[in-house]
Amino acid sequence: MKKVFVGFSAVVVFVLVSMLAPGCQNPNNSSGSPVVTPASGFWKVDFFFDRSDETRHYAGYLFDFQSNGVVIASQGTVNYAGTWRVYSDSGRRKMDLDFAGTHPDRLEELEDDWKVIEMTNTLMHLEDVSGGDGHVETLKFVKQ
Repeated sequence: MKKVFVGFSAVVVFVLVSMLAPGCQNPNNSSGSPVVTPASGFWKVDFFFDRSDETRHYAGYLFDFQSNGVVIASQGTVNYAGTWRVYSDSGRRKMDLDFAGTHPDRLEELEDDWKVIEMTNTLMHLEDVSGGDGHVETLKFVKQ
C-alpha cells in the first residue's frame, strides 16, 4: 500500500510541477478558447499593405512556421531564420514575428506584434496599427 501511495504522490507532484513550470503556455487565450497557431507547411504572402500594396516584394518567398516557434523565410536557396509566437494580450490574439541576424529589409517590414484578425489552416490575416501616424498595415499569408 505504501508503494502505491508514493507512486501516486509522485504523479501528482509531476503534474503540478508541469502545470506551474516557467515557460509552460496555456493553450487557451483569456476567453478560454483555444489559441490557433499556423498549420505546418509552407505559406506565402498573399497581400501586404503598408501605405501602398507591397505584395510584389514578397514574390518568391516561402515561410515555414514550425511548431517549435521557428520560422524560416526562404527565397530560392537562401534561408532566413526567425521566431514566431501566437499569444493573448489584453484579450486580443496577437502574432509576433522576429527575424534574427542579417536579413533583407523586406523581412524587417514583417517584424511586428500583429493583431490576429483571422487564422485558419489556410489563411492568416494580420493587422497592425503603426505607432507613428496610426496607419493600418495588413498582412495576409496563404497556405501552399
